[in-house]
Amino acid sequence: MNEYHAEKLTPELTNAELEIEDTRVKLLDSALASLSIFDEEKMQARLKQVVVESMRELFRAVPQWNIIPETQMLPTRIRVLILTSEESKRYYGKVNPTIVWGMVMRGRTTIGLIKHLGFAPTEVIKSVTVHECLHILYPLAKKVVLNIRDSIQRGYPPEHYQEEEWVTRMTERLCGKDDLLLGWKVSVDARGMQWKEVYYKLKKSKILRREANYSSYDS
Repeated sequence: MNEYHAEKLTPELTNAELEIEDTRVKLLDSALASLSIFDEEKMQARLKQVVVESMRELFRAVPQWNIIPETQMLPTRIRVLILTSEESKRYYGKVNPTIVWGMVMRGRTTIGLIKHLGFAPTEVIKSVTVHECLHILYPLAKKVVLNIRDSIQRGYPPEHYQEEEWVTRMTERLCGKDDLLLGWKVSVDARGMQWKEVYYKLKKSKILRREANYSSYDS
């Protein structure tokens, strides 16, 4: 889903965000282009392996969480598309100003992941994979009314609040409360392909923890 701002950003801030992302995308695209055929195949094999292992871990955990009624059948297979940055921008049938790192097409039981994730830490790939798979599972889940954290209210339109809150909570169960994708993107912005030191410092500092501020709490 594209990012939504409850309060419209100024043109200056919007342009600044787009420039930062454009620089990151160009950097990662350049890094991909510089790989040998062997290294690219190796990277893609690792990406696919992490995705498969993450799906298996999720589907082992779901029955234990008791979040899906017994009458509902879980998908037997989720298809995965690995997309370039340009394909990501056009994934939802229109040209978006920013890339989408993970996306879902429920009707085709398909998730899409951007190829750039091949450079990311295993835990980042896992968190994005699990998040998108949970969007496929959400229609099958037991429905309860959730209190919505402030960050989701700022980041999504109201019609997506319940789903995003549920998906975020379930992702945190399996992957922890750190916003790992954000941490990796910030680290790439700061140090390019030498991002590792910054990423692990951010993670250690706990600064990547998602906000858990609610206007009211669950009973």
